[in-house]
Amino acid sequence: TPGGARFTVRPERNDTDAQKEEENPNRSSFSNRLGGSDLRFLRDNFEAMGDVYANRGSKKAVPTNNSAMTPTYTASKRISAKKSMQSLVDDLAAVTDVQAKDDGGMARLLVFFRQDADRRAEADAKRRHEDREERDAAERREREVRDRERREEAKAAEERHQQERKEDRERRQEDAKREAALRAERERERAEERRQQDQQMQLEREELRQRHEQMMPMLQALAKSNNAK
Repeated sequence: TPGGARFTVRPERNDTDAQKEEENPNRSSFSNRLGGSDLRFLRDNFEAMGDVYANRGSKKAVPTNNSAMTPTYTASKRISAKKSMQSLVDDLAAVTDVQAKDDGGMARLLVFFRQDADRRAEADAKRRHEDREERDAAERREREVRDRERREEAKAAEERHQQERKEDRERRQEDAKREAALRAERERERAEERRQQDQQMQLEREELRQRHEQMMPMLQALAKSNNAK
């Protein structure tokens, strides 16, 4: 301190402080509320600092005489400052412990939230993957149904086309058969007509021959009669 004794940390408490730091790594010996001051200085130099703060708070220098009033006032100031400093130290220690514990809890909470977020993200990704697979499967099923319907329609159209071609071929064959039958009938009719005509001509020739044979004797007799005259 300016114009006073130099405050230091007690070396005999270094082992205890190191053990506490190992037990609680998140515990800090510095306080941001005190401008980053080391709390060990406050702990190890509490009484001396109480005297300094007590004398500093007084407007007059502390008298050195042995009067009854002065020691009582100084002692009261010292006790009050000591209580205030002890309360401050206790509060800072409690805040530091809570902060250290809260830091661990906060870290665990952050880890939990991170893990929960990872689980949620993984679940969302899995759900999206399952939804995508379900949509793909539904699309495949719909595509298969459409392809099957198209194949069935194409098959039915081909069968209809083949049936139509078969019916047309059979119809042409029937028409050809009917046409052939008609031609054969007409040929038979013409043949019958020619036969009848030939028969009629033969009958007529036979009749002419017979009449000629019948008239020849008469003509010969008539010729002889004419020659006799």
